[in-house]
Amino acid sequence: MPMMGHLPSQRTTPAFPFQTLGVDFGGPFTILNRKGRGAKASKCYLCLFICFRYKCVHLEAVTELTKEAYIMTLRGSYSNSRPLCPISSSPNDYQSLTPGHFLIGRPLTSLAEPTLEMDNPSRLQRYARIELARQHFWKRWQNEYISELQHRSKWRTHGGEKLQVGDLVLLREENCPPLHWRMGRVKQLFPGVDGVSRVADITTQKGDVRRALTKLCPLLCQETL
Repeated sequence: MPMMGHLPSQRTTPAFPFQTLGVDFGGPFTILNRKGRGAKASKCYLCLFICFRYKCVHLEAVTELTKEAYIMTLRGSYSNSRPLCPISSSPNDYQSLTPGHFLIGRPLTSLAEPTLEMDNPSRLQRYARIELARQHFWKRWQNEYISELQHRSKWRTHGGEKLQVGDLVLLREENCPPLHWRMGRVKQLFPGVDGVSRVADITTQKGDVRRALTKLCPLLCQETL
């Protein structure tokens, strides 16, 4: 018998999980749209993502075997992209630690999609309506998470630790695309006559910007985790 060939390099070369993967579908399965009387049964499928290197498996429920439904399964979870704390103390490092680092070893990214907020929902096809709902959910979740960061920061810094030059902060901005968090380092603070700083210059990957401290969300430092 001929000698077995070598395994593909994607199977043997170290890399992040799910950098190379296989995809398969299982089913159909029957599900109910709700509990109780009057519930309707419908079909669903299971999409399996299998990492070539480490045999990690990720499962997603899929409503139908279409291109649009498959693309929806490629989108990461919103909450797994949220910034937690600085990765390093370097003033030139604008990256933050996220739950995605624990899942795949790097930040989660999303596929680019045009904004649909200005479109008439009644004129959108089913996939576009789902994407519109996803964008609405992302905007609301992002705003609520940033508000929680600001509330926690105010409570933590009251009468104690204050924002300092070099701190990694999250910039609160409107209309950010899903899984996008604009980060920066405090470059300079501008104290008022009472000695309290309410404005700061922030260095980002795209240059310096000036923001009120009410538009900034300091991340938890490693010492407080």
